[in-house]
Amino acid sequence: MKKINSKLYAQALYDAVKETSNQDFIIKNFTKLLFEHNQLSRVNEIISEFKKIYNKNENMIDAEVTSSHRLAEDEKTQIINLIKELKNADKVVLNEIMDKRNLGGVRISFDDIIIDGTINNKLNIIKKAVMSNE
Repeated sequence: MKKINSKLYAQALYDAVKETSNQDFIIKNFTKLLFEHNQLSRVNEIISEFKKIYNKNENMIDAEVTSSHRLAEDEKTQIINLIKELKNADKVVLNEIMDKRNLGGVRISFDDIIIDGTINNKLNIIKKAVMSNE
């Protein structure tokens, strides 16, 4: 029997749950199928692929913003609107991470894009420039 990759499992699960209102039943049976085929160890891979498929079909972006402090609502709204505009997305889910090592500014990442406006990053750029001129 040919081994099914995680992306195919995820696509099958997405197709099944979007067609029914009884998603609990589908997920229960899907989990049982994975168990019967000794594939439960791949569940994290399958979930990751499922999220990609879901986000693409729903025109949604998962994004992460890292700062030294909790952002104000208007700052979050500005970041969400920027990402929507850059990616032509309908919805952005913003995961906020606080990192006290960050001296200031924010680092935004989504898809394969990183916008690093942190003071730490700017200091590293200056450091590299100074080191290369010595």
